[in-house]
Amino acid sequence: MPQNNNIIFKDGFSFGFDPGACKKCSGICCCGESGYIWINQREIQMISNFLKINIVDFKNKYLNQIDNRLTIKEKIINDDYVCIFFDYITKKCSIYSVRPLQCKEFPFWNSFKDEYYMEIQQCPGIRIKL
Repeated sequence: MPQNNNIIFKDGFSFGFDPGACKKCSGICCCGESGYIWINQREIQMISNFLKINIVDFKNKYLNQIDNRLTIKEKIINDDYVCIFFDYITKKCSIYSVRPLQCKEFPFWNSFKDEYYMEIQQCPGIRIKL
């Protein structure tokens, strides 16, 4: 991904992203509507190692199975669905350094490729290409 003035751009997207904006954000991408945070075996291993918990306990405590895939559980706080690893008090991800690829790639999700207008209103890091 080419970068310009710390703004990340990705081919096929009509916007860029300033990761520095995350420091000022209250975790909008971690809260809100219910959704899936898909996670693979390598990520499960990394996060369970980070949390110093065995994989079986990690899966039981933090993951749900949807068909043949695993997703991180959510909790409900103030009528919002919140990632179980999001600390609602500090507004920070408790596993940020080992967060799943899906989280790392936000907001460059295919679902936002053509319809990113809602995300622009919510995410302070999205920058429209000029």
